[in-house]
Amino acid sequence: MLSDAQLALTNATCSPAPAGYQTVCDDLPNYSNATSLKPAPEFVADTNGDGLDTLEFRGDTTARILGIGDFLGNGRQLPLFTPSDSVKKGVPSSSGKWVPGGSSSAINCQLASSNPGVCVLADINGDGATDIVRYRAGENRIAIYL
Repeated sequence: MLSDAQLALTNATCSPAPAGYQTVCDDLPNYSNATSLKPAPEFVADTNGDGLDTLEFRGDTTARILGIGDFLGNGRQLPLFTPSDSVKKGVPSSSGKWVPGGSSSAINCQLASSNPGVCVLADINGDGATDIVRYRAGENRIAIYL
Protein backbone atom coordinates (compact mmCIF):
# COMPACT_ATOMS: atom_id res chain seq x y z
CA MET A 1 0.00 0.00 0.00
CA LEU A 2 1.34 3.42 -0.93
CA SER A 3 1.44 6.30 1.51
CA ASP A 4 0.31 9.85 0.72
CA ALA A 5 3.97 10.89 0.43
CA GLN A 6 4.62 8.14 -2.13
CA LEU A 7 1.59 9.23 -4.16
CA ALA A 8 2.81 12.85 -4.00
CA LEU A 9 -0.64 14.05 -2.95
CA THR A 10 -0.94 17.73 -2.14
CA ASN A 11 -3.63 19.73 -0.44
CA ALA A 12 -4.62 22.96 -2.18
CA THR A 13 -7.38 25.43 -1.45
CA CYS A 14 -9.50 27.06 -4.14
CA SER A 15 -8.90 30.56 -2.84
CA PRO A 16 -6.92 31.43 -4.86
CA ALA A 17 -7.24 28.50 -7.24
CA PRO A 18 -3.96 26.84 -8.25
CA ALA A 19 -3.01 27.05 -11.93
CA GLY A 20 -5.12 24.64 -13.98
CA TYR A 21 -7.79 24.18 -11.31
CA GLN A 22 -9.87 27.36 -11.82
CA THR A 23 -12.70 25.60 -13.69
CA VAL A 24 -13.02 22.88 -11.05
CA CYS A 25 -12.84 25.41 -8.21
CA ASP A 26 -15.49 27.60 -9.86
CA ASP A 27 -17.91 24.66 -10.05
CA LEU A 28 -17.55 23.61 -6.41
CA PRO A 29 -20.37 24.74 -4.10
CA ASN A 30 -19.50 27.71 -1.90
CA TYR A 31 -20.69 27.08 1.63
CA SER A 32 -19.34 30.31 3.10
CA ASN A 33 -22.65 32.04 2.32
CA ALA A 34 -25.41 29.77 3.63
CA THR A 35 -28.17 31.85 2.01
CA SER A 36 -27.08 31.04 -1.56
CA LEU A 37 -25.90 27.46 -1.70
CA LYS A 38 -25.04 26.05 -5.12
CA PRO A 39 -26.39 22.57 -5.75
CA ALA A 40 -23.80 19.84 -5.45
CA PRO A 41 -22.60 18.29 -8.72
CA GLU A 42 -24.01 14.83 -9.39
CA PHE A 43 -21.36 13.27 -11.60
CA VAL A 44 -17.93 13.86 -13.10
CA ALA A 45 -17.24 13.32 -16.81
CA ASP A 46 -15.29 14.61 -19.80
CA THR A 47 -18.40 15.76 -21.66
CA ASN A 48 -16.63 17.86 -24.29
CA GLY A 49 -13.78 15.48 -25.12
CA ASP A 50 -10.95 17.83 -24.10
CA GLY A 51 -9.38 15.27 -21.77
CA LEU A 52 -10.45 17.10 -18.59
CA ASP A 53 -13.26 15.90 -16.35
CA THR A 54 -15.79 18.50 -15.21
CA LEU A 55 -18.40 18.55 -12.47
CA GLU A 56 -21.84 18.05 -14.01
CA PHE A 57 -25.43 18.47 -12.88
CA ARG A 58 -28.53 16.39 -13.57
CA GLY A 59 -31.70 18.18 -14.66
CA ASP A 60 -34.07 15.22 -14.32
CA THR A 61 -34.21 14.05 -10.72
CA THR A 62 -36.61 11.18 -11.43
CA ALA A 63 -34.33 9.21 -13.76
CA ARG A 64 -31.44 7.34 -12.15
CA ILE A 65 -27.97 7.63 -13.69
CA LEU A 66 -26.74 4.13 -14.47
CA GLY A 67 -23.22 5.26 -15.30
CA ILE A 68 -20.99 7.38 -17.48
CA GLY A 69 -19.55 6.29 -20.81
CA ASP A 70 -18.30 7.32 -24.24
CA PHE A 71 -21.23 5.74 -26.08
CA LEU A 72 -20.40 7.29 -29.46
CA GLY A 73 -16.66 6.56 -29.32
CA ASN A 74 -15.85 10.23 -29.91
CA GLY A 75 -14.06 11.01 -26.63
CA ARG A 76 -17.11 12.69 -25.09
CA GLN A 77 -18.54 11.03 -22.01
CA LEU A 78 -22.29 11.10 -21.41
CA PRO A 79 -24.47 9.92 -18.55
CA LEU A 80 -26.70 6.92 -19.21
CA PHE A 81 -30.13 7.32 -17.61
CA THR A 82 -32.64 4.63 -16.66
CA PRO A 83 -35.93 6.57 -16.62
CA SER A 84 -38.10 3.42 -16.44
CA ASP A 85 -37.68 0.04 -18.13
CA SER A 86 -35.37 1.50 -20.77
CA VAL A 87 -32.11 3.43 -21.06
CA LYS A 88 -31.46 6.83 -22.61
CA LYS A 89 -28.25 8.69 -23.26
CA GLY A 90 -27.94 12.04 -21.57
CA VAL A 91 -28.21 15.30 -23.47
CA PRO A 92 -27.54 18.78 -22.13
CA SER A 93 -30.68 20.86 -21.60
CA SER A 94 -30.90 24.59 -22.33
CA SER A 95 -29.95 25.21 -18.68
CA GLY A 96 -26.78 23.14 -19.11
CA LYS A 97 -28.04 20.33 -16.89
CA TRP A 98 -28.13 16.76 -18.19
CA VAL A 99 -31.45 15.07 -18.93
CA PRO A 100 -32.47 11.81 -20.65
CA GLY A 101 -32.85 12.48 -24.37
CA GLY A 102 -32.90 11.01 -27.82
CA SER A 103 -34.25 7.62 -28.63
CA SER A 104 -34.93 5.10 -25.92
CA SER A 105 -33.43 1.61 -25.95
CA ALA A 106 -35.55 -1.16 -24.45
CA ILE A 107 -32.80 -2.40 -22.13
CA ASN A 108 -34.21 -2.91 -18.66
CA CYS A 109 -31.45 -2.06 -16.20
CA GLN A 110 -33.76 -1.36 -13.27
CA LEU A 111 -32.64 -3.27 -10.22
CA ALA A 112 -35.82 -4.48 -8.56
CA SER A 113 -37.18 -7.71 -7.14
CA SER A 114 -39.15 -8.19 -10.37
CA ASN A 115 -35.95 -7.81 -12.41
CA PRO A 116 -33.07 -9.43 -10.51
CA GLY A 117 -29.96 -8.56 -12.41
CA VAL A 118 -27.53 -5.81 -13.14
CA CYS A 119 -26.18 -3.72 -16.02
CA VAL A 120 -22.56 -2.65 -16.26
CA LEU A 121 -20.77 -0.42 -18.74
CA ALA A 122 -17.58 -1.47 -20.55
CA ASP A 123 -15.99 -1.41 -24.01
CA ILE A 124 -16.51 -5.09 -24.78
CA ASN A 125 -15.40 -5.19 -28.42
CA GLY A 126 -12.54 -2.67 -28.24
CA ASP A 127 -14.04 -0.16 -30.68
CA GLY A 128 -13.64 2.76 -28.25
CA ALA A 129 -17.37 3.09 -27.53
CA THR A 130 -18.92 2.08 -24.22
CA ASP A 131 -21.22 -0.95 -24.40
CA ILE A 132 -23.92 -2.18 -22.00
CA VAL A 133 -23.70 -5.65 -20.48
CA ARG A 134 -26.85 -6.94 -18.75
CA TYR A 135 -26.89 -9.99 -16.50
CA ARG A 136 -30.20 -11.39 -15.31
CA ALA A 137 -29.77 -13.87 -12.49
CA GLY A 138 -33.25 -15.37 -12.79
CA GLU A 139 -32.62 -16.32 -16.42
CA ASN A 140 -28.89 -17.01 -15.94
CA ARG A 141 -28.35 -14.98 -19.11
CA ILE A 142 -25.97 -12.27 -20.26
CA ALA A 143 -26.86 -9.81 -23.03
CA ILE A 144 -24.38 -7.41 -24.63
CA TYR A 145 -25.59 -4.22 -26.30
CA LEU A 146 -22.91 -2.71 -28.57
